[in-house]
Amino acid sequence: MNHLSIFCSDHYFFKVGLFIRKIFLKILFKISKKVPVTELQGLFD
Repeated sequence: MNHLSIFCSDHYFFKVGLFIRKIFLKILFKISKKVPVTELQGLFD
């Protein structure tokens, strides 16, 4: 049971993380003209 609940919560945080990342990338895209794109991509590696 413990392992299953951990997996579910990890999956939940993974989906939330992707959602936050989408919003964050949109914000970064707006300021990407001031910062090199390669530098922005480096934040997600």
